[in-house]
Amino acid sequence: MTAYSTADPESAHEGEIIHRSSSFPRILRTWLGCFGSFMLSITGGLILAWWESNYHSGNHQLWMVPLGLILFITPLMVWSAVIISEFCNSKEPHFCAGSGRDVTPEKPLKSVLTS
Repeated sequence: MTAYSTADPESAHEGEIIHRSSSFPRILRTWLGCFGSFMLSITGGLILAWWESNYHSGNHQLWMVPLGLILFITPLMVWSAVIISEFCNSKEPHFCAGSGRDVTPEKPLKSVLTS
């Protein structure tokens, strides 16, 4: 498939890909953020495994346990919060994570304006 660069998206023919040079740095930043947080989590897991294999029997080097847990769990919590936030704040009307309430932002605004 061929990528075409056009200044006017309306002039592109159907089936062509419009390559915008400004989207590449955003994709790269996102990819680097995902990769960096994955590597941070792996580092935390490796610290915990190293402590388990070398120091657990004598309960030495206990500082490695909280450090390893923080490094291992923090990226997981951040990315789950980002994913849930993106799901709840999308522009399509839907119900947020099974809460049973419609989270469409226009509905509360309409009810305030009509009151």
